[in-house]
Amino acid sequence: MKKIYYKKIIGLFLIVIFVLICSSCKNDNHFHAKESGDWIYSVDGCSNGQCALLGLSDIGKTKEVIVLPTEIDGLRVSRYGNKKGYIFSPDIVFDNCKKLYCNYSYITVCTGIEFENQEMEGFFPHQFSSSSISLYGLCVYNPNATIFLSQDFYNYEKKYYSIDNENCFVANIEYYLDDENCFFIDNVESGKLEVIPPKPFKDGYVFKGWYFNNVEWDFNNNLVEDYFDENNRLRLEAKWEELK
Repeated sequence: MKKIYYKKIIGLFLIVIFVLICSSCKNDNHFHAKESGDWIYSVDGCSNGQCALLGLSDIGKTKEVIVLPTEIDGLRVSRYGNKKGYIFSPDIVFDNCKKLYCNYSYITVCTGIEFENQEMEGFFPHQFSSSSISLYGLCVYNPNATIFLSQDFYNYEKKYYSIDNENCFVANIEYYLDDENCFFIDNVESGKLEVIPPKPFKDGYVFKGWYFNNVEWDFNNNLVEDYFDENNRLRLEAKWEELK
């Protein structure tokens, strides 16, 4: 009898430990949510220094220009959306967004994303890993949206998927992490670059800024028309310093 009693106690103890571990990993609900600037987020209890975006704050819902961040309050964004097992709901709704800027970072998209403005502009340096926020979703559900892609992404889509959206264009401003990976795009004909990309990350390195021909770009004073190439395009490159 004592052995059975002890086994039950040990079993109950293990169940409690298991529940505590699971609950610490599921800080996805709004009970655990925090608010910072334009976003509502939760700290990922199982990934040190990371967080998940759960939606827009009241301030964010009023914004017409939205830049998807790579970090909030010193935490790296690892996921967009509220993960609920196998059920994904549209937690992030861009109510008044007229311009949505995405970035090239390895972030999981776990939820549907809705766009209230049918004539918005979307900036996609690459295809997201989820169809819930993609070129196709914008084209299908927002037929009047204007889509900007990086040159490489546009060429890829045109070659393999035959882009037929008349509102799809190649952006003329590109930010590169290295020789191959376009991180962020914009489309500016003249004047200063008003939208600044979020901070990129590279394991083992510290980001030092955006550079043009080895000179740091001055967002406050530089005019894009003074730096365009013969095709009226501008490429800026990230500078990295290796950690020692």
